[in-house]
Amino acid sequence: MLVFALSVTAYWLAAKCFLFWGLDYKSDAYVCLQLGRNFVERGLWLVDNCFGRYSATHNHYAVLLFGPLLSAFGLYGLFLGTSLLNGLAMAWLARRPELSARFKWGWLLAFASPLAFYLFDDPREGWHLEQLYPAAAALSTLSLLAGRRAAAAASLALLILIKEDAAFVGAAITLAVLLVAGRGDRPAAARRSRARPAVLALLGWGVVLGAGFAFLNWQRTLWNPGLSAWDARATQAVSVLVQGLGDAGYRGYLLSTLGSALAAVLVAALFFPPAVAGRTLAHFAWLGVPVVAVQTFSAAFYGADPYYGLLWPPRFAPMWGVFLGIAVCAAWERPERAGRPRLPAWAAAALAVAAMALQVRLVRSVRGYVFLDRFLPFLPGPASRLDLAKLEPEEIGFVERLSREIPRRTPVMTEGVFFRYFHRHDIVWPLPMGARKRPEYILCDERMRYPRDYGEDCLRLLAEAGASSPVRRVGGLALVALGPPEPR
Repeated sequence: MLVFALSVTAYWLAAKCFLFWGLDYKSDAYVCLQLGRNFVERGLWLVDNCFGRYSATHNHYAVLLFGPLLSAFGLYGLFLGTSLLNGLAMAWLARRPELSARFKWGWLLAFASPLAFYLFDDPREGWHLEQLYPAAAALSTLSLLAGRRAAAAASLALLILIKEDAAFVGAAITLAVLLVAGRGDRPAAARRSRARPAVLALLGWGVVLGAGFAFLNWQRTLWNPGLSAWDARATQAVSVLVQGLGDAGYRGYLLSTLGSALAAVLVAALFFPPAVAGRTLAHFAWLGVPVVAVQTFSAAFYGADPYYGLLWPPRFAPMWGVFLGIAVCAAWERPERAGRPRLPAWAAAALAVAAMALQVRLVRSVRGYVFLDRFLPFLPGPASRLDLAKLEPEEIGFVERLSREIPRRTPVMTEGVFFRYFHRHDIVWPLPMGARKRPEYILCDERMRYPRDYGEDCLRLLAEAGASSPVRRVGGLALVALGPPEPR
């Protein structure tokens, strides 16, 4: 099992790095890169070149822990850090004697399933803080169940630092540990005695939730006076939901996105022994409701755009983490109580294969995600469909030379598809968000082969800069070198 866990971790990391090399990550991952790196190198508190003061948007403080990796390896640091956490979660579960071998194999297969790889891949955006939820939830659950206080404190702290709504995930995990784990081993009186700790835990997580949102509001009003986080975001989502529920089209979208997320959970239960699967789904039906509700509420920020529905990786990752944690609690018992598995090994293997096939079909039908293309990007067919394949060899050589010649941390403005070449530099987004700094170089694709990746904005700004500076063209690419700003 340990070899399997380490092999999965290593392969996933290699596939992720290859997809990155193929120019297929263009957005939020680079925001996280700058948040962590700017903290380590410049002492800036959640500041990037896209949103500016990101601390007024989300409590994404876990990214600061990646700062040393980001400073040393650029964007690869995010992939490496996430892989280390995933590998640690799988390795620790594989060594727990309280879990049956059948369940451990099922859980590891679920953690390494096509759906899980899709969440790790996070197509287009490349990485979100929410990717840490599955590993953080698993580590928190295992450390609480094993009575490892130091490990529990560290994993729960990591969980809290992911996002302002992490308390919902933490509360679900804590209640599962107190009320679900080893339930069959405890007499009725002992089970009732868990009620008081559960209530106290719930109150504690309520305090964490309130403190998180209070801090977020303070950051918002600090950098945007007169505007609170609740007024700016929650009121908007409430308005969308209230108005949308009166619209048949929005109700259809809501039912569709909820159905796809719940279908993903039901399919994942096929990895576990039948008794554990039944208990997991039964407890997810009440422990998972707040998490699903919060993610549905968050999706309302984007209206009825299916791209940002509940199977969008940062949206589904919290639900996935809670589901995996509840499964561990449902299977946690004394080894002598486990007994012989009721399902033959061949039948369990067939169910696991069926679950994987259903996951592949689900993410393709709902998200347009072609699993084999992403999971096997090294093959000629999938590699030819990466965005890198749209560039000519002359253009690739030009951008690679440019990225080597420009000193690191130099401000470079370009469109999203070229961010990979400049992840060691200081990328400047060509977006009108008020966080833009003056770039020393502007690089755009005049053929507009990547229109979704800020191409129009980049060309407009390049045309403005080109009015006073010479434009160098190689193939369909255009470069303006503005040079460093004049000293004041």
